[in-house]
Amino acid sequence: MRRFVALLGALLLTMGLRLYNNGLLNCGYKGELSHGDLDPVPLTDAPILIDGPHRIDLCGDESVALSIVENLSGKLLWVEQCDGIEIFYAYSPRLGDPETVHGKKVNLMIASSDGRVSAGTPLLYGSY
Repeated sequence: MRRFVALLGALLLTMGLRLYNNGLLNCGYKGELSHGDLDPVPLTDAPILIDGPHRIDLCGDESVALSIVENLSGKLLWVEQCDGIEIFYAYSPRLGDPETVHGKKVNLMIASSDGRVSAGTPLLYGSY
């Protein structure tokens, strides 16, 4: 009986770790969403909602930024240029609490310049 309870506990712990959302390690880049230290999983198997502020930095260009929006089932709201940095503002139902920017709800901000992409939710703070 103790072995069964121990096995059940280990199974529940493993399931809990697998389902625990530890942030956007790769923001759905290449169609995958990663949960912290765990292996990437297909986006369809990922949690529906990602809560809290997260930020990741990748190599790439504006096509990477657009694939992040697409892979998170997001809607691109507008794009700005600022000092050679292309900034994408989007809303995704997979992400948590939005901020209001220019009267629109934004919960995904992506900056692209010089072969680097930074993505953050709900917004990018600091340098990018």
